[in-house]
Parts: sequence; structure tokens; C-alpha cells
Amino acid sequence: MNSIMVEQGEPTRLARTLDWHLQHIENYQPYFAAHHYREDKDTLAWRSKPLCELIFLVLILHRQGLASPEFIALEQRTLRAACGFEWEALMAEDPSSSVCVAMAMDLFALHAVPMPGLFAQFRRARSSGYFHSVLRIPFRDMDCHYMMSKVVSGSDPAALDAGFAMTAFGLGKNPCSYTVNDIYSLTHALFYLTDMGAIELDRRTLGVVDGRLQRTLMILVTMMLRGDNNDVLGELLICIRICRLPLRGVEQRFCAAAMAKILAGMAPDGCVPSSARSIDRAAGGTAKFLEVYHTTLVVSILLGLRGEWGWTSCH
Repeated sequence: MNSIMVEQGEPTRLARTLDWHLQHIENYQPYFAAHHYREDKDTLAWRSKPLCELIFLVLILHRQGLASPEFIALEQRTLRAACGFEWEALMAEDPSSSVCVAMAMDLFALHAVPMPGLFAQFRRARSSGYFHSVLRIPFRDMDCHYMMSKVVSGSDPAALDAGFAMTAFGLGKNPCSYTVNDIYSLTHALFYLTDMGAIELDRRTLGVVDGRLQRTLMILVTMMLRGDNNDVLGELLICIRICRLPLRGVEQRFCAAAMAKILAGMAPDGCVPSSARSIDRAAGGTAKFLEVYHTTLVVSILLGLRGEWGWTSCH
């Protein structure tokens, strides 16, 4: 087994990111005025996006078995925020909200919070075809199938493979010409195909046996090392971790350099900016919530996964 040394300070870094989320829990609230979305995005669907992404983090780390005081406190506050939100109103406003609502339902079920009205409305909306009345790009369709499988029976497991085949990777696009959305289509697809690392990636999955998947991920990591998007870089490292890829030699060094690049931008309060343009503001505590929250969520997941496995290649 090849390995990259895990720094002793990393549990502290994870605690710092979790504490940052906790200290900014009000900003995750959909009705918090400081979201400052553009007028064309000032909708309930956009305002609920940070809370839904925080719920996703909590679900992942809960299932990883994390039980630190910082995580327990964050999980409790996140559950409280989710219980106080009008998920039924979100469903009525936007049929594409099925993913977010399913995340909330998964959280409620995990903590045995009774929400019979919400669950009944969700089932009616699903059976009527309401959630499929909007056109989704392939990886967003995978979002929907993955979260549906968490809360309702009768989901189609083949839908994830079908969606993966329609991503930039599945269509064989040259990774050097990937857009940011193309990269996200690959990272999100791998999140779902591995259930965030809970299951091993099926060797029959496109690109696994011939090594194309690993080559593509490493090309993208190298590109992002030269770029300025720690959000995307963090998601790529998550994928390398959860796909249990056997890193060797220079691949290990690239991943170590990528992790060092991300952590170098972490502010004293625990937030992680996506771009070098935000580093000074983050360090001074003046960065806007929307500038840093998503990358900080990504890094929390990455550090949580590393806390369990270490930065080591898998058999």
C-alpha cells in the first residue's frame, strides 16, 4: 500500500471548518437577509441551496461515524434549521426541488423526526410525475435518482449508469477541454455511484478497468493545481478518495500538492475560499458568506473522509 503522510494538525482543521459552519448557521437559513442573491436568483429554491448542501455534509459525516463535539453540535443545529423550514412551500414553488426535499427527508428519517405531511406530499408529487416536469442535464438527473433512492422504494439502480454515460466523461470528451460544469458532472456522478464512498465503485463502471477514469481525474487535478478553483479541486480529491484509486509515485505527489494548496488558503476562523481573490478577505474575516461557504463544505467532507481512511491509496 502506498501512502501519503497525514499531518497531525488535520483533525484540528476539520474541527475548525465544522465550527465555522456552526458559527454561520444563521447564514444557512433560507430567509437570512445577508444571502444577497441577484434579483433573478432571489427565489426560495436558491435561498434554500446552502441549507440543503449543509444537510448533505451532515448526512455524509454522520454515516462516516464522526462523533466529535463540533460535529454533534453542528448536526443538532442543522436538524433544528431543517425542522423550521417550509419544505412543502419549496416543493410547490419548484419541481426541481425534489433533491433538496429528499435530503431533508433523509435527515428527518435518520433522526426519527416525524414529518407525515411532508412525506405524504412528497409521495403524491412523485407519483404524479411533478418532479419530472422539468428538464435536467444528465448529472442533475443523477442527483434526483440518487436522493430518491434514499427516501422512496422502487428507484431504478440502472438510472445512475445511464446518467453517467451521458456526462462529458461518459461521452469521451477530452478532459483538457472540460468546462467547470463538465468537471462537476464527473465528480457528482462519482459521488452517487459510490454512495460517497460507502460502496466500492463497480469495476464494470465505464472507464474503470481500462484506467481512463483514473487518468482523467489525475489530468483534472493537475489542471486545477495550475488554476484557481479550490472548490473543483476539492471535489476531485474527494472522488479519488471515495473511488479508492491506487495512487502511485507522481500521482501521490500531485494529490499531496493539491491538498496543501487547498489548506494553505484556510482562514484562521476555518473558512476556505475557492479563489485566491478571496484569500485576503477570508483571512481578515471580511469575506462574504457566498464566497466561501461551498468550498468550506467541500473541505469538511474531504477532511472527514481523510480522517477515516488517511490519505492512502487502496488495494
